[in-house]
Amino acid sequence: MKSKRVSLQVVAFNSILIMSLTLILVIGAATLVNNFFSTMRSYKRETAHAMGYAVSLLGASYVESVYTATRNKYNSVPKELDEDEFSGDYISYFAEIIDDDFWNARDILVLCKEKNQFASIALIFPDVERERVVFVIDGYDIESAYSPGQYISTQQADVDTPKEMEKVASSNLILHVGHGDVNGWIATNYIKIFDSNGSFLGYCTCDVNITDFFYRLIGSAIAYIIIFMVVVAFMAYKISRMMKRRIISPINRLAVTAEEYIKRDKTVEDDTKLFFEELKIDTNDEIETLYHALTEMELDINSTMRRIREMTAEKERTAAEMDLAARIQSSMLPTVFPLFPGKEEFDVFASMDPAKEVGGDFYDAFLIDDEHLCLVIADVSGKGVPASLFMVVSKTVIKNRAKLGGTPSQILYDVNNTLNEGNKTMMFVTVWLAILDLKTGELTEANAGHENPVIIRKNGECELIKNEHGLVLGVMSGTEQKDFYHTLSEGDRIFVYTDGLPEATNEEGSRLEEHRMFEIIKEHRDDDNVTLLKNIRSDVDDFVKDAPQYDDLTMMVVEYKTKICN
Repeated sequence: MKSKRVSLQVVAFNSILIMSLTLILVIGAATLVNNFFSTMRSYKRETAHAMGYAVSLLGASYVESVYTATRNKYNSVPKELDEDEFSGDYISYFAEIIDDDFWNARDILVLCKEKNQFASIALIFPDVERERVVFVIDGYDIESAYSPGQYISTQQADVDTPKEMEKVASSNLILHVGHGDVNGWIATNYIKIFDSNGSFLGYCTCDVNITDFFYRLIGSAIAYIIIFMVVVAFMAYKISRMMKRRIISPINRLAVTAEEYIKRDKTVEDDTKLFFEELKIDTNDEIETLYHALTEMELDINSTMRRIREMTAEKERTAAEMDLAARIQSSMLPTVFPLFPGKEEFDVFASMDPAKEVGGDFYDAFLIDDEHLCLVIADVSGKGVPASLFMVVSKTVIKNRAKLGGTPSQILYDVNNTLNEGNKTMMFVTVWLAILDLKTGELTEANAGHENPVIIRKNGECELIKNEHGLVLGVMSGTEQKDFYHTLSEGDRIFVYTDGLPEATNEEGSRLEEHRMFEIIKEHRDDDNVTLLKNIRSDVDDFVKDAPQYDDLTMMVVEYKTKICN
């Protein structure tokens, strides 16, 4: 059912009234909050100063000695006495602490309490292990004051925990405010006490009754709200009358036209018909400004719709180009396994999952000659198309240079110098490159800032290889790399990867890290090459869950099956 039409004047009156009342409430609340926190800051400053002065009057040496004595006695209380802190035997256990100096110190705290109108003041220390607050000197009324060593449990609802004490003592603004049936509203402050070596002894704490302050604050707020509600109601009525005469009629014309504009046939691309321009409103005020704004808006909408149609078409073309780029990149990587069907001496399997349509990771495995297999895995800085283009260049340069011969360090040295030529964008690539001698099983590797490889022995032993890393390629010409040597026996495998594996991140922001990755590899060390990579990827997915993939994830495993025959 269609709702009843409401006069714009009524709407204006109600709107002004509601907005004004809301503003008053917000201002009133802000004033109350500001007044409250200003007063709390004043309480914080004054109570901290008073407690600090009181502690200074006690004397640093006495404060340290009474804390030490109380703590030592408290920690040595027999178990049968510790169960009832109010028993005569328990209190007598601490009797040696209560001497003339103790009573003088307590008198100082009592004087401080009375002079500053505190509800209470005491020296305490927290027992975190047993969840207690232990009293050293209590300046409360003598009949109700706690003796040295007596304690209260922090599990009680009205007792601050050590964490809350630390929070209040470490802040220049915070007080702990609570309410009790007997004392009403109480604000509690803490200051830390340290010994001569700067070690923490405990707290000086005081309570201030702020019930009267709360009542005055609430009374002022109520009076403020009532007065301004009357003023606002009168002003809202006067303003709504003026709005009817000056605003409502022109707005009605705009509203009717806007309704027609909304109901127009949006499927027809007709930019010649303009709705608002035909109104010709000439009121020489904000309504005329609104009219011109709506006219311009209509023109802008028409123009924006044209641009959206053009952008949609362009986005479709870009998506097609990105898909083509991804296919081209994929075609450059070895993806048909086994890579060398006629070679029984070794087996290679690899996978790459880009974070975007096209990524910066790549891998390669190719024969330099009949007896030497070159292995490459690399990670280009950045993501997307720029990283993909630099990846194509890097992969091509590495393979062409490796074909010319040399050790891995020599190959990376020349590749680095080539990539530095004209590298104005300062892109770089981390590379792990190794040459496997198929005749002897000797693996020579060089690592240009890449991740540490893992050797999986046939007997099940796994080794994370942490050799010295050289500088990444493409940053500085003339940088040298080092060769490192390992021997693979028949059945041994080497597993290499990019940083997308150890840096896989879950929804909580925690990374997989190298040590967890290594445990996953060891867990699946008996899997065949294809299953190994699938299970590692599955465990990574279980770790990250629904978190988005921020980096390319590339893995390659190479198994040295048997020595090459002469």
